[in-house]
Amino acid sequence: LYHSALSLLLDQGDSQGASQLFQRYIDTHPDGRRLPNALYWQGEALILLADYAGARDMFERVLRDFPQDLKAAGAMLKLGVVYGHLGNRAQAEQTWRDLPLRYPDSSSEIGLARDYLGQQR
Repeated sequence: LYHSALSLLLDQGDSQGASQLFQRYIDTHPDGRRLPNALYWQGEALILLADYAGARDMFERVLRDFPQDLKAAGAMLKLGVVYGHLGNRAQAEQTWRDLPLRYPDSSSEIGLARDYLGQQR
């Protein structure tokens, strides 16, 4: 289910179909080892579907429930993007500024956060 959803999103560009499968995985595997990844990719799919509030909820859940997961820094980066889409520029910028403090070893995400901050000026 998880791999099918990921394939729909990344290989076929079917955000709607992927979102449905990711949500089914999330609902049916509440303790699954891929749950943090499913939440993250569901957030990505929801961004593509312009469901920014739903995406925010997914990324916030990754950060709340799985703060040490490999997807956490990416979720924090995308949370800033979502805040921007929701019209909360100040919160977006603060999220990007906080990312290096919370995830100092996530150089790729830190670089992207700095890029986003530079674009906001």
